[in-house]
Order: sequence, then C-alpha cells, then structure tokens
Amino acid sequence: MKTGLFWLTDMVIVAGTHGQFCNQLFRLGHHVANAIQLGYEVNCADFEHKHLFPHLMQHRLVSDKPLLSGFQQKLLKVGTRRPFQGTIRRLFEQQGYAVIDRAYEFNHADQRFLEQATQQRVIVTHWDFRDYESFNQQYAALKNMFALPAQAQKEATELIEKARCQGNMVVGVHLRRGDYAAWKGGKYYYDDDAYAGMMAHITDLLPEKRVTFVLCSNEPIRHAAFANWSTVVSDKTFLGDLATLSQCDLLFGPPSTFSGWASFIGQVPHYHMHQPNAKPRFDEFKVARG
Repeated sequence: MKTGLFWLTDMVIVAGTHGQFCNQLFRLGHHVANAIQLGYEVNCADFEHKHLFPHLMQHRLVSDKPLLSGFQQKLLKVGTRRPFQGTIRRLFEQQGYAVIDRAYEFNHADQRFLEQATQQRVIVTHWDFRDYESFNQQYAALKNMFALPAQAQKEATELIEKARCQGNMVVGVHLRRGDYAAWKGGKYYYDDDAYAGMMAHITDLLPEKRVTFVLCSNEPIRHAAFANWSTVVSDKTFLGDLATLSQCDLLFGPPSTFSGWASFIGQVPHYHMHQPNAKPRFDEFKVARG
C-alpha cells in the first residue's frame, strides 16, 4: 500500500511489552500461529526474550527488525490511555497503518483482518490478541519455534528422571509465590497447607499410581511441609522450572500463565486452583488451549 514517500509492505507489528515472560509467550504465540495460518509476516522487534528462541527468529515469516521510530513508539504508549486511543489510532491510519488497540479474538470468517494483514501494516498494541484455532493447529511449529534453551531442557530432563525413579506418575506442583503476595490482594498466594491438601487429593484420585510430586517455586520451599509425600524439589532457574513442569504427567497450581504455558507446550493436563481447598475430578485436568 503506497503512503506518502514510501511503500508499507503487508505485515503485523506486535508492538509493546505486556506482562511477564509467559504472558508474552502466549501473546506472541497467537500472533505467530495466525501469521503461519494466513501467510503474512509478523514483526516482534519489541519481544524482549527473542534471544532465547533462535528457531523463532529463523522462521521466514518472523522478523525482529525495528520498524517504528522512537517517536512512533512514544505515540503508541500514549495511545494505550483510553482518552487518547482514538486520536493516536487516526494518526497512524493517516500514515497507512491499521491499528488494533483492543482485545481481539480472531475469527477465520473475518475477512477484514485478513485483508488488512495481507495488504498493509497492522500494529497490534493490545496484549489480548487470540486465535485459538490456529494456535492449536500450529502446535508443532510453535513447539519448535519456542523450544527452551538446551541447558534448561537438560536440567529438566535430569530432574524428571530422578522423579521417575521414585514413582510411575510425576505431578508438577507450581507453588507460585513472590509477586502473588500482592497480585489481586494475595488471593492466590496459597500457604503450604493448600498445596499439601491438593497433593493428598491427587494421591487419592490415583490409588493405582505411585505418585511423585515435583515442586517448583519462586520462593524457598519448606521441605518439612511436604514430608508425607514422595517429592523432588527443583532448585533450577525459572527456565529450568518451566521446562520441568512441561515434562510432567500432570500439573497444578494457582491461575498462572507460567503453568499454563508449560501445559500447552508439553501437552500436559493441568488444573488451576481458583480456591485453596480445590478438589477437582481427574477429568478436570486439561491441556491449556492457549
């Protein structure tokens, strides 16, 4: 599409940084899956963790070359504030861009987005862009593109092998602490008793299995609180923990994209504890859909 003095090639620019590590993986993963499905290029110059994923940056439809000027970046940040959204959107539209600054769930019957993505540059500033159909259809490609560094995978494999020596069912426990003390007023900052109660429940759900629990946390773990169960405690980096959880047979923890991403990328059924005394049925453990 010709605008002013230059041509804008068709492309979707994933602008800005939203949330922590796995929030960013889900956001970009949906964009990449949509791009592969529809055949356009996606630009992720703002993705701050791209150095961890060399296969992602080698894909022919993914680029990380900065395309927006510093001034344009500042305009987009201002545009995230509701009073200025319309004005900033119109400024970019006058330059030949389309702007998506609201939550957007892609529908494959949506010809308007398809036309925009394949005929001009689209800037997506909102974190909540989702294409669940493509995200799951492109699982194999995403698994390759978002493969964690070899060292993290090696650490995880060693820990899981240790757990499998102790039992024939490995259940990952994501004891999310740290920032959860403040997030939503500490609603999901569960104490040891909540996790221990869930471990006891899972043991009862699987009487025919010898369950070993792999404990991962962003705070030190009190081993004595879980002495009644066969456990392996991770002391790895957050990347090692993520890889470890993705290699388990089941997962549970409070609502978190960290365990959600581990579930999706490892295709591991998981359960998010929305209450500290949760007692889910076995069929409530499901692979995260994205």
